[in-house]
Amino acid sequence: MVENAGAIVTYFPGLSERVDALSMDRPRPIIVRSDAKASLSRQRFDLAHECGHLIMHRGVETGDKETEDQAHRFAGAFLFPRSAFVREYPRGRSLNWSALFQLKLRWKISVRAIVRRAFDLRIIDAAQYRSANIQLVKTGQAKIERYDDQMRLDEPELLAAAMNALSQNTPNGLRKLANDMALSYSMFEILTDRPLPPESTLDKNDNVVFLDSHKN
Repeated sequence: MVENAGAIVTYFPGLSERVDALSMDRPRPIIVRSDAKASLSRQRFDLAHECGHLIMHRGVETGDKETEDQAHRFAGAFLFPRSAFVREYPRGRSLNWSALFQLKLRWKISVRAIVRRAFDLRIIDAAQYRSANIQLVKTGQAKIERYDDQMRLDEPELLAAAMNALSQNTPNGLRKLANDMALSYSMFEILTDRPLPPESTLDKNDNVVFLDSHKN
């Protein structure tokens, strides 16, 4: 979803679960997410959260409660729009857990986020919201929820496609890119999740003539 809007998404391995994601505001925005959370619904929420920062907080230092709450509300609205949510949310005196998990499977958003969205839209009150979170904790679903193992993670495509094109069309292109970015080759491999190919000698020889440039 965010790649279709022009952002680059990548993953950084080996981070703590407490580190969700970070974003960098630039002409081609970059979102880096930890790979420690193997949950599609949490993955999508983290990406939508960072989109909120990129859209609403340009030039603003984030990380405080206000900006984080704003990004959370943006993510909920982005992933489950108000009109659809009001229409589909199962109303009643008590929470309908079966229906909530069906919504999770349909919209690919965690039950915890669905309950928070219901609270933000004043469909449920503070007591119901608190009770729902307590129930998720008691059933061991504070981090990994039911059906998470049945939803395959989305794989970013834009960066991999760009790296492949550069590697195939420019001798030592990836190594040059790493040098231009002032990154060690090992760090570049971590950030791009791909090994650097062996160094080519083609571009070191000024006498090499590429036949493609002389085709009629």
